Amino acid sequence: MGSYLVLIRHRDGRLSYGIEDSIGDTVQSRIFHDLAHVQHDWDDERQEVAYCRCPSPDIEAVDIFTTYAGGSFWEGKACTCGHLVFGIAPYDEAGIDVCDGIPLWVPWQTPDEVFAHQKDGLTAVD
Repeated sequence: MGSYLVLIRHRDGRLSYGIEDSIGDTVQSRIFHDLAHVQHDWDDERQEVAYCRCPSPDIEAVDIFTTYAGGSFWEGKACTCGHLVFGIAPYDEAGIDVCDGIPLWVPWQTPDEVFAHQKDGLTAVD
């Protein structure tokens, strides 16, 4: 299974992180607020699949970018509990328009920079 770094932009402009499984074209629902936690989960072979279990989720719109295949992005939704609730499987969920490329809000703007920030370059992301 190939895993790739995901960036999640919240409406207030802050960036969070996630992990994409390229084989299933799915993003883990868990949102990480720093790279140390991404690295820990990535290296943990016992990765637990977690989903929002809030009885009344507080949902916000987010933008999602994956470093897989040079970059693609789409809109999603996240609960403030720290989980994506829409946009996890962008090719299977109705109403999602996946765009190829690197959106302007991503701090790396060339394919080489994106490639450098896939798993092997994870610790270099800032």
